[in-house]
Amino acid sequence: MKNENPGGQAGRTERRHGTSFTEAMFFMHSIARSHDIFQLTKEIPLIDIARQYGLELRKSGNRWVTRCPFHPDHNPSFYVFPDNRWCCFGCGVRGDAVDLVSRLMKLKPIEAAQLIARDFNLPVNRPATPEARRRVEEAARERELERAFAARVDETYRRLALLYRCIFRSLRTFEDYRQLSGLVHIQPVLEHVLDELVSRDLARRVEALRFARNWGWGA
Repeated sequence: MKNENPGGQAGRTERRHGTSFTEAMFFMHSIARSHDIFQLTKEIPLIDIARQYGLELRKSGNRWVTRCPFHPDHNPSFYVFPDNRWCCFGCGVRGDAVDLVSRLMKLKPIEAAQLIARDFNLPVNRPATPEARRRVEEAARERELERAFAARVDETYRRLALLYRCIFRSLRTFEDYRQLSGLVHIQPVLEHVLDELVSRDLARRVEALRFARNWGWGA
């Protein structure tokens, strides 16, 4: 007797293992879509992606440079290269566009790729999940607060450094010290606050900023 259902055995095998041909194909298409979205993000200049998510870069030769967003960085050490890769020579982190957005926004790589695709109108059809959007919004708010804090620290440091130069670099003679005797005692205080404002410790920078503000030196 002929087997009228040549695919019957295969069908029974698929059902035994709990995976249908349709499910397998859907899984393969999902992998292909994920691969496509990562490939599509590579077509966008990394400099454009970095600027889209808040980094302010300046040209340095054939590279772009800015302060690293992942550690206290008072001397710019974050570089974007022409091959769409980036590296921080201060803290050592590096990667591509998806790695950058993933770190900045605290997202999984696929969610970071989806965010880039959405913001740059790439031809994909996988919208970010509500949870991913919530994390993006929270990360954006956090980044905005960090930028505001860094700007306040930088402005306070600039003012205090100017005050320090104006007062103490002009002290060369006894007469200079006599005329500014009321200010000489603040020299070690100013030096300490200036050192604390560039500390890698966030708590110390906050305390220095608070101290400067209480003395009327803050921005």
